[in-house]
Amino acid sequence: MFAVLSPRSCASSVPLASDVVKTQKVGDVAVETLTDVDGKYAVQLSVGVFTITVNMSGYLEQSLTVTLNADEYKTYDFLMVAI
Repeated sequence: MFAVLSPRSCASSVPLASDVVKTQKVGDVAVETLTDVDGKYAVQLSVGVFTITVNMSGYLEQSLTVTLNADEYKTYDFLMVAI
C-alpha cells in the first residue's frame, strides 16, 4: 500500500516543497517527513486507518483520515490555503 501526497498552493496550484507530512495509524506513533522539491511525498503504509496531516508555515494545516486496504495505491492531493 502506498499513499502519495502532493500539497499545492490553493492560490496558484504550485507544488509546495518542505511541507511537514505526518502519517499516523490509529493507535500507533506518528511519523513525520518533508515533501521534496516537487512538493511530493510517497510512503509505504500497512493496511489500516491513517490520519495524514500536512503543515507548512504560512498555510492552514490540513488533515485527512483514510482507510488503506491490501494491494492499493492511492494519491491524495492537498490544496493548501495561505493565512
